[in-house]
Amino acid sequence: MSAGEIFGRALRSAPLPEPEDVFMEWLVSLPRGADLEAAALRQIGLIDRRAPLGPQGLRLRALFAAVAVPEIGPKPAAVPGAGARLPC
Repeated sequence: MSAGEIFGRALRSAPLPEPEDVFMEWLVSLPRGADLEAAALRQIGLIDRRAPLGPQGLRLRALFAAVAVPEIGPKPAAVPGAGARLPC
């Protein structure tokens, strides 16, 4: 189920859900093993088609962007000492 469908369903009943609730419902609706980055990018595309966005739409988009854009910086395996076992 897309975030747009969730949000659209909510539009038919008042009040609007919080963006965090929409995001969580979308997240738990994804199949196990789904590519979160790709799925979040699809949702951003859907949201962007509905521009201009109000504050709630911008918050929802920011939640998807946090998943869609990998963190900047070295991956844990590239950090010196990462993966090293600690002495017991």
